[in-house]
Amino acid sequence: MRLSAFLFGAALLVPAVSAVAQVAPATSEQMIQRERTMWQYVKDHNLSPFRAALDSTMYTSISRYGVHGVPVDAARYEWTTLDRYQLSEFQARGDSATVLLTYKAELAGTSLGNRVSGTWWMATIWRLKDGQWLAVFHSESKV
Repeated sequence: MRLSAFLFGAALLVPAVSAVAQVAPATSEQMIQRERTMWQYVKDHNLSPFRAALDSTMYTSISRYGVHGVPVDAARYEWTTLDRYQLSEFQARGDSATVLLTYKAELAGTSLGNRVSGTWWMATIWRLKDGQWLAVFHSESKV
């Protein structure tokens, strides 16, 4: 009886997971370009559009500096200089309103007065809100 209940529950989840995992190629490319643009904003110290792309009511960031919301995380980039960066291995998962974008970033620069370099795994969750894609979550993990 327990096995059949488990199999029934698993059968119900498979279509839901498959539907969420599929992102239209155009949406996937749009999110990848959006993420690349965010990096360029940081490199160019053009932080006004960077901040505008963060959902001020939900945005949370997890990095080696801790867990932060918009004011602290956006301010961190005022003290960031990117000498170089390369983004690759993008994967997008989600639906028409929420996309999880994961990728690899190889970078060198300074952040909060400290030299940073190396390879990092990144994840950003983008959510469509009132017709605009906004970042609601970002995480960084050094390889």
